[in-house]
Amino acid sequence: MITVAGDVDAMGAKELEIFIGQVRRAPGDQLVFDLSKAALLDAQALRVLLGTSNYAHRHGGEVRLVALQPGVLRLMDMITFNALVPVYATLEHAVRACMAAGPPPATPER
Repeated sequence: MITVAGDVDAMGAKELEIFIGQVRRAPGDQLVFDLSKAALLDAQALRVLLGTSNYAHRHGGEVRLVALQPGVLRLMDMITFNALVPVYATLEHAVRACMAAGPPPATPER
């Protein structure tokens, strides 16, 4: 689980992207982003989350967002972002979805 807090603007989005690259164990990881403390996500932050989701999905993984603040949720509803990246009301629901998805596919050895 990755917890995102505060206002995530262009600078914060770049930091988030770097952090995701550092903590991801495999391209097909099941990632949960706890956004309960994120008051604002700008377009760059949404781009990072969508890019992370697309990358994970291509490798058999998935990104799930949880506990969005009302303003962030309204924005995602307006731009139908939640049609691209699953949004869950609680951490428990997101974790259950990850567990149901199973482990990422095996990567071939070199």
